[in-house]
Amino acid sequence: MNLQIKQKMLLSSLIPLALLIFICGVAINMMGKIEQGVIRIYNDRVVPLEDLKIIGDDYAVYVIDAVNKANAGDFTAQEAATALKNANSNIRTLWAKYMATELTTEEALLAKQASAMFGPADNQIEQLIKKLDNFSGNIKGQLANEIIPLYQVIDPISGKISELVALQIRVAGDEKQAVTDSASESVKLFLLLAIC
Repeated sequence: MNLQIKQKMLLSSLIPLALLIFICGVAINMMGKIEQGVIRIYNDRVVPLEDLKIIGDDYAVYVIDAVNKANAGDFTAQEAATALKNANSNIRTLWAKYMATELTTEEALLAKQASAMFGPADNQIEQLIKKLDNFSGNIKGQLANEIIPLYQVIDPISGKISELVALQIRVAGDEKQAVTDSASESVKLFLLLAIC
């Protein structure tokens, strides 16, 4: 009889301990899912968003701006060539980094379309770099014929980059909602366990 009481006491203390261990396991699992969601948002949405903005700026601001400034006489041929080379190198590096992230199906399609547009733009930029390397000093008015063709290959890229940026924001919102839902489910589960 004494043994049964000891067993009952032991059992009554083991049940809350087992429940506590179970709750801790569930909590760790849920927190892991939430952490993974936050990491995904940062690595696959926030960082690429910044990279896409820089790529867009490099094309639309640094490349176009350098050619316009050189044509206006505000940049020397060497300054314009350096700006184009730096922008081109930066674009390639950031695009490769972006393509290494986890892309959604829609994002992969948009990225493929953007990649196809990079070829003509890169060719135009390479031709401009070669032309600028043959000049020195002030080249005011000597790039007038290159400006419109440059806009024609860069403007479509800017549009596609804008689509990718909008997609990043939308997918980040979806990820945020998934993290919020996971946290909400955790709270409901803990409340249910607390009632039991």
